[in-house]
Amino acid sequence: MANRFLSIFSLATALGVALSTLAAADDPNPHGMSHTAEVLKSLKKGAIARIYLDGLREGLAAANVKLTLNSQQPLFCAPSLTADQSGEILEKYLATHADMLGLPMSAALLFAFIDEFPCAAPTPPAQPAQPSPPETTPQQ
Repeated sequence: MANRFLSIFSLATALGVALSTLAAADDPNPHGMSHTAEVLKSLKKGAIARIYLDGLREGLAAANVKLTLNSQQPLFCAPSLTADQSGEILEKYLATHADMLGLPMSAALLFAFIDEFPCAAPTPPAQPAQPSPPETTPQQ
């Protein structure tokens, strides 16, 4: 089972790298600082943008798994989402956060998920009960 997961994960990673390479080939901004606006425009046009967005979502979910396994607070607490749902959340977030359009798509999606699916604040550890003072009996 673990080998199958690693094979699927490796394939997904390779596909993501290939798509990123193809996207970067014609990119006038090789640092990826304006991808968010362009990808948002193409989300409604075809599957490639949705695959790209789904890969970003999977990567952010994997980061959350790693944090959880290390007993750390996850970045966001989202239910299972489709690429289309992720796109809708991102579009809604960017409608009120236009300054994020200049960020890489992964950062904009992360901020959208953090905003939409905040995790409950961790409960502080319980404090040990303070011992009560010994009872004194009145002296006569």
